[in-house]
Amino acid sequence: MSKKKIWIIPVLILFILGGYFTVSKVVALFHQPVHGIILYSKEKKSLEKGLENNQSSIKTHINVQAKYNAKTDTLVLSKNSAEKLIDAHAINYVNKKGNDFTFKHVTSLSKTPALWTSDLKAVSTTDERGKIFTAATTEYIVLGESSITKKTLVLDDNDFQNFQSAAEYISVIEEKRDAAHALAAYSFDKAQIFNFTQK
Repeated sequence: MSKKKIWIIPVLILFILGGYFTVSKVVALFHQPVHGIILYSKEKKSLEKGLENNQSSIKTHINVQAKYNAKTDTLVLSKNSAEKLIDAHAINYVNKKGNDFTFKHVTSLSKTPALWTSDLKAVSTTDERGKIFTAATTEYIVLGESSITKKTLVLDDNDFQNFQSAAEYISVIEEKRDAAHALAAYSFDKAQIFNFTQK
């Protein structure tokens, strides 16, 4: 091999390393890490196992039990669970202007029953037996920064017990790692990531 060809190898290596360094810097500049994760599962034990396995990377977390009606795509929370999620800064008002969305933490629970949905004309939903639950208020509120379901219904604890639907378990986690990468370390049916730091 000639001397000219030998020099091509280190030049190519430097070129590749330089390109990688540039791309990683550009990605880091535009990708702002977030640290909030919301996990949903029908299996309570699998969520708890994920929390246990990732304990050293978790800053804070809370678990709540909910219910889910697949027919109406409605997540149902008790008043007590909703208040825990509010305290964890996991529930946000949504303000939409054109294609832009902004979020603001909900600081207290309004009247119950409350229906949280983008369809502000909706006033009620049903459980799996067809019993109607009518909301006292309808607001555009989401868990995190997106809607995992069409509707979220918040009921007084008694009405929550009477709502007939399957159990759903929710974990809200504040991760030390970038949530986009940490998500793979957990077990869940559905998940979303979100930013804890909005005002």
